[in-house]
Amino acid sequence: MSVQKPTYAQLQQRLAGAEATIQSLNIRSTEVSRMQEKLRSCDELCAVVETMNEGLGIQDRNGIVTYVNQQLCEMLGYSRDEFLGRRVIELIDEEYRDDFKERIAARRTGDATPYELVMTAKDGRKVAVLMAPRLLLDAEGRFQGSFALVTDIADRKRAERLEG
Repeated sequence: MSVQKPTYAQLQQRLAGAEATIQSLNIRSTEVSRMQEKLRSCDELCAVVETMNEGLGIQDRNGIVTYVNQQLCEMLGYSRDEFLGRRVIELIDEEYRDDFKERIAARRTGDATPYELVMTAKDGRKVAVLMAPRLLLDAEGRFQGSFALVTDIADRKRAERLEG
């Protein structure tokens, strides 16, 4: 059985195919590198969010908690699992719920004015907080929910009462 040597044209065709494969692999390698860089950036951002001094909470368009950072968990005494899937309104002190509903309605129109309210911790404690909200919109600009930085201002409130 004799093996036929490829012709020059066949070798050129194979070489062109190999070069196309290498080019494709180079493009994929570049894409993988970009995705790895994005993941590193995401990991860094997650580390910042999880270690910052303010609480951070995200709610969907229906007012359901979809994310909380560790600080917010500690602030209100709930585990992350106890937070997720709850309606935010359940965490607001009853006296402040109507105001909160008005703030959420205003937030849907783009109002991101910070405001104070009182939340109820798992153990029943009242926690005075400053909410700094922001809208979450989809690519078409439709309301998808919101997030807020939540700062415990109980110490500041106590100091104000002592001064006043």
